[in-house]
This record gives sequence, structure tokens and C-alpha cells, in this order.
Amino acid sequence: MGRLWKGKGVPMFIGAVTGALIVLMLMSAGIARAGFRVENRADLMYYTSIQQKVSYTGFDTAMIVVLYGPKMTIEKWAKNDVTGESTTSDTMSTHVSRGETLSFHLYSQNDLPGDTDAWYVTITDTFSVLNGVPAGSPTATVGSDTITKSFTFVTGSASCDSVSALYMQPDDLSYSESAATWTAWESYTTGVVTMNLKTTITGIRWRWKHIASKTVWDDVTNSNILSGRPYLIHVWYSILRNDN
Repeated sequence: MGRLWKGKGVPMFIGAVTGALIVLMLMSAGIARAGFRVENRADLMYYTSIQQKVSYTGFDTAMIVVLYGPKMTIEKWAKNDVTGESTTSDTMSTHVSRGETLSFHLYSQNDLPGDTDAWYVTITDTFSVLNGVPAGSPTATVGSDTITKSFTFVTGSASCDSVSALYMQPDDLSYSESAATWTAWESYTTGVVTMNLKTTITGIRWRWKHIASKTVWDDVTNSNILSGRPYLIHVWYSILRNDN
């Protein structure tokens, strides 16, 4: 049992009630909801002297709200821009032939049951080597050499859903032209223009300094409510299947 000194030499004892608080938090951890209130109580008791046995008791409480934290999810799908075929939750694959273009879309969101904003969110998509080709076949790679490379980045294809009521535009951008080297972070608005002039791109990184939560804790209603702020992310780019 610890003691918290409050006032002039009057010890306030806290211990057993705090233990009950910990149990409450652990029991509530499995509930599928976000923020919730808990009350922490401290009790005080003292005597004027051992002989007189004149005592006084009192207590005070502190209310805290336990937040779930951010809840970022990510989804990626591909679409054949020529045939219109796209990946779904059932097929999880898209066919592509020589001379056809694939567009890749990445979605993310700070959604339920999160109730806290996320900071410095980074999405990294590297496609310098496309795995999963049959055994014995040449490795499917990305690059500017259309003779030996299977795919090339389509100039001008990288973009995003800009700032709106729901979506947040990236703050920064970094890209790679080799498997292990990344450019320094730069403003998205200028970085995407530079990157979109190249065909040698082998990977892209997007960064958001702040993504709002779809819901936030409200002390008035004692529950989570819609924040009304942008909490969604959507970026995309395309690669071309070469005739090799």
C-alpha cells in the first residue's frame, strides 16, 4: 500500500481500491468498444491520538477515460486498365498480358474501434521484384529496361485523393529507383511531380503527419461520437507490362 501526502502532514492511503481499478481495466480490455470511463478512489483515515480514538474518514475520486488508441487498417487492390478486371476479396488476383497496364490502389483509414488520432503514418510499397512467378521462369522485375524488365512505372500515374471532408492528402513523399535506396522525404506536392516524370521507379513511400480518428470520446454523452474530420487515405499508381 502506498501513501500520498495531502495537506499538512496528513497521509492519504491508497491501495486496495487502485487494485480494483486494474482488474476493471483488464476485464474491460476484451470488450469490442473504444473509450470508457473508470473511477479511481482514494480513502483517508486518521486519529487525533492512539488513546482518544477520535477518527476522521474521507475519500475523493478521480475520473479517467481509457482510450483505445488509433486503429489503422490497409487494403490494396489492382485493376487491369485495359480489360477492367480487378482484384476482389474472392479472387485476390488480376490477369495482365503484354502491353497492358495495371493500376494499384492503396486504402487506409483510422476507423473503429479506434478513438485517437494517428501521427506520422507511413505506407511503403516496393515493387522492384514481383514475387510469385512460376519456378524456372525469369524473375518478374520492374525497371526502365524494356528488354529485360517485365514492368515499368507509368509516368504521371501516381496520385491521391486530396484533402476533403473524408480523405487526407499525403504530407511527404519518397521514392526508390533501386531496391535499397530511397530519396529523402520531400513535400508531396513537389515530390509527386518529380517522381511522375520517371519510368525507373521501383518503390514509393507516402507519409501523413496526422490522420484524424473517425470517432472521438465525448464527455457529454459518455461515449464515442463521429469526429467529422478526414480519416481516410487513398493513393494509387500504375505499371506497364512490357512486350518481353
